[in-house]
Amino acid sequence: MKKIFSLAVLLLACITTFSQLKVKNKIHLPIYFSYGYYETTADWEGFKTAGWFKVEPNETLNVGIPFTPKGGTVLYYHFQSSNPKMRINIGKVNLLVNKIDAFEIKNAHLPYKKDENKNYEFRAFKQKSFFSTDILDGYYKIDITYDDIN
Repeated sequence: MKKIFSLAVLLLACITTFSQLKVKNKIHLPIYFSYGYYETTADWEGFKTAGWFKVEPNETLNVGIPFTPKGGTVLYYHFQSSNPKMRINIGKVNLLVNKIDAFEIKNAHLPYKKDENKNYEFRAFKQKSFFSTDILDGYYKIDITYDDIN
């Protein structure tokens, strides 16, 4: 019985570990971070997005991701600065965000979703591929640096 309990605790720890995404803000202003991912289930397939997570300068924020990557995965991310004049290098995948409020959007890649909320707008997300070797530290990590800013 003790062995079964220990194994269950170990498996739960592994699942929790694989659900961690850490975002490090390496610029001099606060940022607001959002992420997206493509999901395939028995009932549905498409993009989901979530945000905004405020990350202070030099802060590393642990953002829980609602899935467990298996061997490797692709995440998409977008951020905006607290300075509206700061120009952000944009990615190539257009996904919906809520430009005003915190959000979780299912089917964030489909144009009809934009009509559901006047605050929805498409933003260009960057793609970040993760592989099983990226999890050796116990989490996935995205660093926001000055290379992300024009």
